[in-house]
Amino acid sequence: MREKKKLQKPIVSEKVKNKRRDSRRSFLKKAAYAAPALVTLGQLARPSGAYADGSTGPSGPPTDGWTV
Repeated sequence: MREKKKLQKPIVSEKVKNKRRDSRRSFLKKAAYAAPALVTLGQLARPSGAYADGSTGPSGPPTDGWTV
């Protein structure tokens, strides 16, 4: 019978491993700093319903009969 050859992993130098790790780290740093800014910009682009109509809010307390 023929023996199956073992698949060998390609030899990756330490320099390449470090470069990949640094590249991942750099990407994660950029993503972590950019995410809050993107969320903020998204909220500015889609204002909530209370502010969307351009009104400044209620002119006084509600007049539904309740007293505090």
